[in-house]
Amino acid sequence: MADEIPAQLLEAFKVLDPDVAQRLTDALSPVAGELGPREEAVLQRLVTGLAEGAPAAELNAFVRLLPVTVSRAVQPAIEPVTTA
Repeated sequence: MADEIPAQLLEAFKVLDPDVAQRLTDALSPVAGELGPREEAVLQRLVTGLAEGAPAAELNAFVRLLPVTVSRAVQPAIEPVTTA
């Protein structure tokens, strides 16, 4: 069974559009065990960027800072936002 997504991260998702928050939750669930403090910090910044309408290049830069397995899970979840 996959580890749970950290509560602080789930709390941060509340500032997002519910559909985006759900996509991220679904995407991160299988890789939650790989989320350490560094990954959580990067994801927090990604969430802030999503909420504030940061440019796609900035959002993608945050995704590239994540471990490969986590970034591969997150990228498709935010793609509708980064291509809009």
